[in-house]
Amino acid sequence: MTSAPLEQIAEPARREWSIDAIIDEQAIRTVFQPVVDLASGSVAGFEALTRGPAGTALESPLALLDAARVAGRVGELDWLCRTQAMQIAADAGLPETLSWLINVESAGLAMPCPAHLLPALARARADLRVILEVVERDLQGNVLELIQATDQARRDSWGVAVDDVGAEEGSLALLPFLRPDVVKLDMSLVRALPDAQASAVTAGVRAYAERSGAVILAEGIESQEQEQLAKVFGATYGQGYYYGRPGPLPAAVSVSDPIPLRQHLLPLDGRTPFEILSTTRSTHRAAKEHLLHISAHLEEQASVGSHASVLLAGFQNTRYFTAGKQARYRQLAEANALTIVLAKDLPYQDEPTYHVGPLPDGSRLGAEWVVIVLNLHYAAAFAARDCGDTGPDGQRRFDFVYTHDRPAVVDAARAFIQDLGPARATAPRLAAEQPGPAEQPGPADEADGRPVAVPSPGAGDIVGVVSPGTGGSALAATLAACRGAVGFRATSEVVLNYLNTTMPMASWSITRVENDRQTHIYLGDNDYGLSIGDNHAWQDSYCVHMVAGTAPRIAPDSAAVPAYAAARVNRDIQIGAYAGAPIIEPDGSLFGAICGLDRSPRPELDQLAATLDLLSELLTIALASDRALKEAERTSHAALTYATTDALTGVHNRRGWDDAITALDLDFATFADPTVIVVIDLDNLKEVNDGPGGHRAGDQLLRSAAAVLRRHTRENDFLARIGGDEFGMIIANCEAANAPAQVERLTRALERAAVPASAGWAALRPEITVHHAIDLADRAMYDAKMQRRLKRRMAANAQA
Repeated sequence: MTSAPLEQIAEPARREWSIDAIIDEQAIRTVFQPVVDLASGSVAGFEALTRGPAGTALESPLALLDAARVAGRVGELDWLCRTQAMQIAADAGLPETLSWLINVESAGLAMPCPAHLLPALARARADLRVILEVVERDLQGNVLELIQATDQARRDSWGVAVDDVGAEEGSLALLPFLRPDVVKLDMSLVRALPDAQASAVTAGVRAYAERSGAVILAEGIESQEQEQLAKVFGATYGQGYYYGRPGPLPAAVSVSDPIPLRQHLLPLDGRTPFEILSTTRSTHRAAKEHLLHISAHLEEQASVGSHASVLLAGFQNTRYFTAGKQARYRQLAEANALTIVLAKDLPYQDEPTYHVGPLPDGSRLGAEWVVIVLNLHYAAAFAARDCGDTGPDGQRRFDFVYTHDRPAVVDAARAFIQDLGPARATAPRLAAEQPGPAEQPGPADEADGRPVAVPSPGAGDIVGVVSPGTGGSALAATLAACRGAVGFRATSEVVLNYLNTTMPMASWSITRVENDRQTHIYLGDNDYGLSIGDNHAWQDSYCVHMVAGTAPRIAPDSAAVPAYAAARVNRDIQIGAYAGAPIIEPDGSLFGAICGLDRSPRPELDQLAATLDLLSELLTIALASDRALKEAERTSHAALTYATTDALTGVHNRRGWDDAITALDLDFATFADPTVIVVIDLDNLKEVNDGPGGHRAGDQLLRSAAAVLRRHTRENDFLARIGGDEFGMIIANCEAANAPAQVERLTRALERAAVPASAGWAALRPEITVHHAIDLADRAMYDAKMQRRLKRRMAANAQA
């Protein structure tokens, strides 16, 4: 990718650039400002900054961004800015330990990288140490999208920074979800004497940095005095005119140690909050009436003090989110940084910091009652799983976990929100947002279970009501096709094709009923102009009367049926004939309905009654089969997760380690990717177990060790507890030359957490087996342990 030369952009003939021309011709400039290590003064990285054509009204980044926003092209501009900066950085030939801080707009996160910019992105993933900067203002209303984007950054082994922290203290409550490696203090904090607001913000940032190992970077430093104030605030890195103005990259730099990237993605494996917490904590059983005080207490904690909180709540079913609860949570949301409430069949309410809605389809959260509160100084999680009792609500029993351990609360909170993106995307859309006919997906374009368009007879097709004999043959063929169809979607296609062929009407569709709306999800429409996703109020429909049994399933002349003649849907469309049949969920609740409409009366519809009942039963059976298959897949996955997870520490156990080693043996023989095996043994577990705290203290030591090691484990790495006090790690994409530094960082991190340990490593090589490498790592660990013991003895003798 190339950008227009500076002299071409600045020439008078091109002074008036439009935003469209700038994006289409890639006429932007990238300048870089150094980020320095405050202790050494050496350069740790550069922030990339974008400028428009020089000398034009769109030269400033804010003007450029505002113009793109008006034109609806912010996402394209964002990708252009990012990839151009990455290409310039990759071409500069500067040390690979430099970090490149690159700003990202939420609009850019919401769209894929344009195809012509993909090569630059791929090169950056391979060659650069990128830290994506999320601006604090984007934390207001885009939290779920940003969490997904930062998780993707971890998968690319990149870092994350939150920029301009200080304007909104409430955003600090969201830091544990984004887990930034770098927190950038807003320049206003170092340019004035500290006040109560600045003290609160910097204290909160310090608290997050101390818990997570993140670093603090102060922006806008212009003097030595401001640098000193930044250090008081806890900053270890600085940026501002005091160190250099934005400009071209230098030919060479004095480089400091790399900015640490310590926030790694913890795999949740689809587990729910209860499943996350119960892995490492004892569960208890109690009736609901004895647990209500916990829920009330946590809700109260979300409103205590001046610090905005994150409040997450799952109520199983909408009937438990009573009118009183709704008013209470609405009040809490006004002061909270983020409030999310989920329950089965709960109507949508989507605001910048208040998200209310139904549980995602198939979510196991439906069996859990969850309340989580998290802010700067308080963390608590209550997760209870329904035991399935019947009878009075207050006497229903739950297995529950209640904890104030912050890392566990954060993990439970991330588990709660992990699958909300797809759920929110399925919210009913406004009519203006509905896709037009050209946008409708075909059967091969959508994943299983998603809406598909089913072809209808074209205008030139000759179709009519078939004779009973032909209809019987067609039905037999349809039944055979249904037997061969896999899943509800495929069965729906077969059913609609049959109905369109044997009994053509103005519209045949299969609908979903949810949140008091009836939505067309599979459609064979050839007259009304309906589109997939179109919906209307359930109470306005004909189907609501058909399902209730207050009107017949077949109405050859709908005007002759009082309930249908009075239906409000008649105000919007002309309906002369109707045919419908319900589709039932496995639990007996209503999924939706087959719905056929025609503008004119259709006397011949009477012959369809028995067939329609049969088709609805086929769809009900297919739906139950799909639901059972997905539940079996989830149960199997959960069972495998439990079987390979160490109950005490939450990391993989010996079985998981053995499975990983078996897979690694094959992968290395095939690809020979650089890989390092590390064996870590705690130095003093026996002494701790024999001490005053007993085995409880020893268990806590093991948990602490696992937590430290997990923070230093990337997504593609593997960590397991392979013995009583022994851990194993597989470090992927690690050359042998880099292994000593990696292992040294691990042991130093353990030492800082008061968990002394010895570690040994071995790099995989084609001429040895993986198991041989494990033996070598184990021997190296033993040698390291002996050396550490010898050093301790020598130090003790010297003191004596």
